[in-house]
Amino acid sequence: MNVPIVQPFTRRSLFWFAIVFGLLAAMIQATWYVVPWVVTNVTAPNTIKIARAIYGGSCRTRDVTAIISEHCEGRSSCNIVLDPDELGDGTKTCAAGFAASWTCSGIVHDLKMENAGPKSVASITCPADVREGR
Repeated sequence: MNVPIVQPFTRRSLFWFAIVFGLLAAMIQATWYVVPWVVTNVTAPNTIKIARAIYGGSCRTRDVTAIISEHCEGRSSCNIVLDPDELGDGTKTCAAGFAASWTCSGIVHDLKMENAGPKSVASITCPADVREGR
């Protein structure tokens, strides 16, 4: 019995496989760069994106970016009560300061509060002219 040898790939099928694979790779690479730009510039241009937040003072300074981001990101304005218990200074023995940097539509904003007392309020907002796209 003569059984023909089956070749699973021919030169033509490998050529088309390479073309399709190359196009897929190019689409994935383009998506890798385009999606973050779309998320930050198109979907929510008037919302807060926290870059950095620091709380503390003469004794110890803590990075509270994650805590502040949880409260403020995705909003157009946010008020943060500087509670030493929540922000990690349970001793309350140091004069505390607060500093934050955030962006609204790609514009960087900063806030610095020296010697902020317990329960002070920090206001993080996107200015109205940024919210309206001006």
